[in-house]
Amino acid sequence: TDGGGEAMRRVWLFAKISCSETHARDGAVVVDLKSSNGTHYQGHFSLGRMDGEGQLQQGQLNYRGQFKGDKYQGLGTLTWPDGSHYQGHFDKGEPSGQGVRTDAD
Repeated sequence: TDGGGEAMRRVWLFAKISCSETHARDGAVVVDLKSSNGTHYQGHFSLGRMDGEGQLQQGQLNYRGQFKGDKYQGLGTLTWPDGSHYQGHFDKGEPSGQGVRTDAD
């Protein structure tokens, strides 16, 4: 299943992006990015990519956790539009390894 990783990459490629805030925290750049299509990312940014801790919202799809090279990587929580969510490990943008998926009520 698509955990949103591939869709996330496409969104940033084709949207106009505005950066409303940047500042350094603990040696890392922290940004607040909003795209013309409504995608919103708040978190660490490195070499032009989401990298480190952050939160990404694409419509009703929401991810909070670790990123590496614009993909979900490490620990995080992905919530789908119906309210179901996966909490656990991600690898290259997809749920992988140990984690728990909870269906919406």
